[in-house]
Amino acid sequence: MNVMKNAILLTVAVLLSASRALAAGPEDTVKAFEHYEAIRVALAADTVKGLAEHATALAPLAATVAGADAKKHAELVAKSTDLKTARQHFGPLSAALLPAFEKAAMKDVYFYNCSMVQQSWAQRGKAIENPYMGKGMLACGVPVKGSK
Repeated sequence: MNVMKNAILLTVAVLLSASRALAAGPEDTVKAFEHYEAIRVALAADTVKGLAEHATALAPLAATVAGADAKKHAELVAKSTDLKTARQHFGPLSAALLPAFEKAAMKDVYFYNCSMVQQSWAQRGKAIENPYMGKGMLACGVPVKGSK
């Protein structure tokens, strides 16, 4: 009985997250991208400075744009005090948000993948700035579907 109840509750939670994501407007996606991009830039520069501020602001937008999982990982990025942890949570955050960013077709936003960590990201501009490898391998990445 408890298993059935938990399954029903999980289904309801997933449906609520999906309905919130469907309710997201283009302005929510653009605002979410601005905070995401600030986080990405910091990680590419090998710093956690500003992560908490932008990830905290991103969390409710991430929930609206991409659901509860995106919000959870934005919150975990906000709590990260070191690069390794922040990058670990940035991967799932990106995975959750990239479909919304791609759908929004924002000007000058490109999508890349890092084969070293098997993670993708979105960024403003064509010059690759890898948030997972930072300054050590800043230009490491390949364009992925959706890049203009």
